[in-house]
Amino acid sequence: MKRAGNNEGCFFVRKDGRHCCAITIKENGNTKRKYFYGLNNFEIVKKVNNYYNSIKIKIDDISIQQMFLDWLINIKMHTVCSRTMEYYIGLFNVYMKQDLSFMSLENFNSKNIYNYFVNLQKTNISLERLKKIKQLLSQFNNHLIMQGCLNYNIVNCVDIKKRESKTPKEDYKAIPREIRSKFLIALDENKFLKTICYLGLFAGLRIGEILALQWEDIDFDKKLINIYKSVCREIKFDDEGIIVSKKIKIVSPKTKNSNRVIPFCKELGKVLEDWKFECWLDSKITNKRFDDKSFLFKDKNSAICSYELVKQRFERFLAKNNLKQYNIHLHSLRHTFATTLFENNVNPKAIQLLMGHSNIKTTINIYNNIDYQNLRNIIDVIKF
Repeated sequence: MKRAGNNEGCFFVRKDGRHCCAITIKENGNTKRKYFYGLNNFEIVKKVNNYYNSIKIKIDDISIQQMFLDWLINIKMHTVCSRTMEYYIGLFNVYMKQDLSFMSLENFNSKNIYNYFVNLQKTNISLERLKKIKQLLSQFNNHLIMQGCLNYNIVNCVDIKKRESKTPKEDYKAIPREIRSKFLIALDENKFLKTICYLGLFAGLRIGEILALQWEDIDFDKKLINIYKSVCREIKFDDEGIIVSKKIKIVSPKTKNSNRVIPFCKELGKVLEDWKFECWLDSKITNKRFDDKSFLFKDKNSAICSYELVKQRFERFLAKNNLKQYNIHLHSLRHTFATTLFENNVNPKAIQLLMGHSNIKTTINIYNNIDYQNLRNIIDVIKF
C-alpha cells in the first residue's frame, strides 16, 4: 500500500486501488479498531460521520491520548523508519501519555496545550526532545484539522526558548586529530572492529551500509566498493504502541544518492583482504558457508550482524583503551572521513559524492568539522 504523506490524515490507498481509513473507537468500555473503504477520501469521511451518528458515539468521548496514539501507529509510522518510530513511542510513553489522557477534543485548546509545555519545560527534558514533541503534536493537529475536528493548529501558541547550556556544545564530531593514531593502533587487536572502523574512516560508509556488505560488493582488482543497500531494524508495534517483534532486514540506502561506487585506498584494501582471509579460515574451522554472497560481518549464529551488537563491542573497545572520554561514536568514523578530506582541501562536491549526500549543504554544514588547529593554520596564512 502507498504511504500517507506527512499530515495527510489517516487515509491510505490499498494495492487494489481502494481508499481506506482506520479509526479507534470506544464501545462498552472497550477500545476497537474500525476500517472504512471508499473510492476517495471524501466518500470515506461521509461513511465515518454516518457511523458516528448511527451508533450515537460522540468523538468527545475519545481522549486525545487515544487519538494521538491512533495517529502515531496508523499514519506517522508509515513515514519514518522503525528506529525513529521506537523513539516516538518512547516520547509518548514518558512525556505525553499521562497528560493527554486527561484531554478530550472539548478541552484540547491553546490554553491547556500551553500549560502542558510550560510544565514539561520544568522537567529535565532535553531541548531536542521538547522540540520533537512539539513537532509531533503540531502534525497531529494538522491531522485533526483535516478530519474537521479543529479549525486551527493550537500548538502554534507554544514558544520553546533555548536554554543556556551548562557545558559548551561539542561541535567537533570527528575523532580528535591528536588521538587518531592511538585509535588506529588500538584497533590492531580487534580485526572485526578494525575492518568496520576502516570502512568508516577510509570510505565514509554509514554503519548500516557497512553491515549490509557482501563480498561480491567489493572489487579487489579495481579497488571499488559498490553501495546499494543498508541494514535496518524492523520493529512491529501493536495498536497500543507495544513492540511485538524485532528483526534485521536489508533495505535500499537512505536516499538515491546513497547508491554509489567508492574507490578504496591501499590501507583499506589490506584490511579487507586480511578480514576476508580471516572469514575464510573461520568457515573451514566451523564448516560454515563462505562465498561471494556471504556478508562481511555476521553474528555467532551466522546471521546478519546487528547495529546493537557492533555498538556493544565498540563501547567495550573504547573503555578498554581509555578512549571513552573523547565522546567517540560509530558515526564519528564517517565524520572523521569527511573532515580529513576537508582538512586536505578536497573539492566539497567530490566529498558530497563520496558521502552519498543529496544536498551539498549537508556535507559542508554538518560533516565539515573545524578544530582549533584548523583556525590557527588559517590565521597563519595572513601576511601583508
